[in-house]
Amino acid sequence: MRVLHVLPSVSRSYGGPTQSLRAFSLASLAAGIDVEIAAPDPGVHERRWWEESFPKPPRYFPSVGGGAFVASPHLLWWLWREGDRFDVVHIHALQNPVSSLAAAICRERGWPFVVRPLGMLSQFTFTHRRRHAKRLYYAALDRPNLRSCAGVHFTTEGEREEGLLRVADLGLRTFVIPPPWKGEAVPRSPASRPQLLFLSRLHPVKNIEALLRAWPRVMHSVPEAELVLAGDGDPPYVASLRALVSALGIEPSVRFSGFVVGQQKSDLLAAAHASALISFHENFGVAALEAMAAGLPLVLSPTVHVAPFAQEHGLATVADPSDGEALSNALIKALVDPAMREHCRRSGPEIVGREFSIETIGRRLLEMYEAVSR
Repeated sequence: MRVLHVLPSVSRSYGGPTQSLRAFSLASLAAGIDVEIAAPDPGVHERRWWEESFPKPPRYFPSVGGGAFVASPHLLWWLWREGDRFDVVHIHALQNPVSSLAAAICRERGWPFVVRPLGMLSQFTFTHRRRHAKRLYYAALDRPNLRSCAGVHFTTEGEREEGLLRVADLGLRTFVIPPPWKGEAVPRSPASRPQLLFLSRLHPVKNIEALLRAWPRVMHSVPEAELVLAGDGDPPYVASLRALVSALGIEPSVRFSGFVVGQQKSDLLAAAHASALISFHENFGVAALEAMAAGLPLVLSPTVHVAPFAQEHGLATVADPSDGEALSNALIKALVDPAMREHCRRSGPEIVGREFSIETIGRRLLEMYEAVSR
């Protein structure tokens, strides 16, 4: 079985999509699947990371533009010529030229392809920012591709249920396979002051403003608490967050650590007492999985689709971010409740290792690829 993955970025700054792609690919290799990855060139530092952390680095192509508007004619021309070497093409993301045009090539050539929407079939996607342009783009490119795809790969039941509301009339074949967890154990070494860790991109979808507005109540109950924002984003948006921190008068207890990887990330996870991810929308929530694997109590919004799993296993409190008091109470509990913290410390790594193992997810991926390639 030969599978080609195509996505618009393999840079670590792309966040969860890159981390989950790497994990899916490792699981595929463990299941005996021959994997190849094609993506725009992320630059020398990211190429080095792939070389060090993955046995078969991606195939890189020159590109133009950036973000949602990145395009790579070289990648598409290579796919047109070489795509028939693969049994399945696994395309990650919608609403960008690399993924959409790669899917269109597969459709034109009659090759089996699977689409992983990355949450881009959600209501949030089509009602937040450039909504009219997104709907036109979807109608012109993504919807015809979905109509012809061999299957749609969702990572949670919640993402599947929400996505099918938009494409129910297409009669799509769907698969729910979460990203596996293959990370190093994080030895707990909590900081002397209670630390709440936010570990993700600094982006409006993450609803960081609600976290900041709830923080004064947390400070009132836990005066020594510190909020660590570990991530980076567009400079104007990061500047707006810093301005909000100043306006709320919480500067002494909020730290912007910037984008972290490797040992820096491990150190932050080890030092934290709890973690929070209260996004407006997350099709899965890789940052939440990392926190669970590190043994941290979580505070999640209902729109983070891994929340039901985390709550079922007692690893998270789910709070509505629009209710500032409920959110702050959940944050306080995660920071200071000894029973919850001990349960998460003992059970989180074991539960994640069991439910999201490389071997389990690899078998499910192989079953999906065999099903769609027939």
